Amino acid sequence: MSQLGSSPTSSPPGSGYFNVTQYRDLLTYSRRRHIDVIPEFDMPGHAHAAVAAMKARHRVTGDTTYLLSDFGDRSQYKFVASL
Repeated sequence: MSQLGSSPTSSPPGSGYFNVTQYRDLLTYSRRRHIDVIPEFDMPGHAHAAVAAMKARHRVTGDTTYLLSDFGDRSQYKFVASL
């Protein structure tokens, strides 16, 4: 829920992100209190990296425990650039 990144409530009108100054202030505040801030990036590229990493792991180890893809899936995706 992106609105939680800039508002103390779970409802809008949060902007969905911190600006640079707000983020620095948050890090300073948390560092003084010995709190680690771990940002989360939720974007398709991150998911694609996980899928690729688990495929590589499978190739090396043969283990399918954490495999995030189905080798039988024949789906095709078309990249459409939007400006």
